[in-house]
Amino acid sequence: EESLESLLDLADHLYQDDKLLKAARVLRQVRNSKECTQDLNKEHIDLIHLADECENLVQVLEIDASDDNDGWICALKNTKKELTDGEVRGGTDISYKTNDAHTELQLRLETPIHGTLLVPLISVLNESQLYYTWLPSWRLPPIKFGIRPVLKLKQIGRCSQVLIITFDPPWPLCPRELILQATAADDIDDNGDIVIKLDSLNEGDLDGLVPPVDENTIRLHFNGGFLLRKHPHDPKFILLQFYGHIQGSFSAPLWFIHFLVKTVVVTCWEMLLNITEEVKNGKREKHATVIQEKWDDLYHWVETRAADMLGF
Repeated sequence: EESLESLLDLADHLYQDDKLLKAARVLRQVRNSKECTQDLNKEHIDLIHLADECENLVQVLEIDASDDNDGWICALKNTKKELTDGEVRGGTDISYKTNDAHTELQLRLETPIHGTLLVPLISVLNESQLYYTWLPSWRLPPIKFGIRPVLKLKQIGRCSQVLIITFDPPWPLCPRELILQATAADDIDDNGDIVIKLDSLNEGDLDGLVPPVDENTIRLHFNGGFLLRKHPHDPKFILLQFYGHIQGSFSAPLWFIHFLVKTVVVTCWEMLLNITEEVKNGKREKHATVIQEKWDDLYHWVETRAADMLGF
């Protein structure tokens, strides 16, 4: 039987290897052990809390929004249920709901993608310095909406990072800002999942790294993320799912929520998938360069884990 010290060392090793959820299972084993005579340290407690949030995200995405009668509205319905040979992705489902005060918005998105798109997809999501090369903006008076160049505050391990994302919404709304921590968790060995947890941070978080919000800018609160797992009906495909819960400090007009979902969200999701295909086909030079530069440290590992997920 392993000692508590060796289990703690194992948990730390797993976390460093991006296996957050597996590390948390080991820490829970330590916490619940009769031999444990003292509390876990703050780092281990925070790790368990983050794993709890990842597991909650998985539970949310395992519920079919079309079967959930809690106010979800279909924005885009996948009418192409069968995946055919030669295709690299299937149809998309998008659902959303808001509260009565229009201060909150929840989103659900889902698309099957071929396993060969996983490395390109991770590169598109991970390389935040290249968002400006593909994220769309709208400059059609009187509507103006766009995302400013994304700033990276911190890189954490191979895939996790902290970003500042600023949106310019249509006049007369003032800019919105997200300080977003993205945490990648490889849970392929135990459950066949890759989880990318997204959470907003507040001023002063991360030992003061998160700055105060600029004047005339509203800082949003967000939780959600991505779930990738083998498609239940086609082993060559991965089911790409996203959930997001956005909370603002004041009410947004209903017309803006509809514009945000039916135009901005739909377009950005389609762009994400299109750019992923272009990266796979060698049509995005900047992404190809970054993948090559980081191949040994990151993307070879992603490719290997994708093979483990799909059984290639």
